[in-house]
Amino acid sequence: MRAKGVPDNFPRAFIWHTVADEMVPVDNSLAIAAAMRAKKIPFELHLFPDGRHGLALLNEVPHVQNWFKLCCEWLEGLGW
Repeated sequence: MRAKGVPDNFPRAFIWHTVADEMVPVDNSLAIAAAMRAKKIPFELHLFPDGRHGLALLNEVPHVQNWFKLCCEWLEGLGW
């Protein structure tokens, strides 16, 4: 995604992805983060090496569960 694909009013975002995701390439998250950075839109990005698509809160990859804690901390930093 190029920066022009991100509108100026695009919301700040918490992004996490697993590099091993075979359904959605990690490049998608990298591209949106790059586009947001180019537009100076705040974001936080975390990449985890292992884990299938759609993990969410499942505990099959314990390390990936950290995304939830990281997101909560990010939201707290925003005053939520």
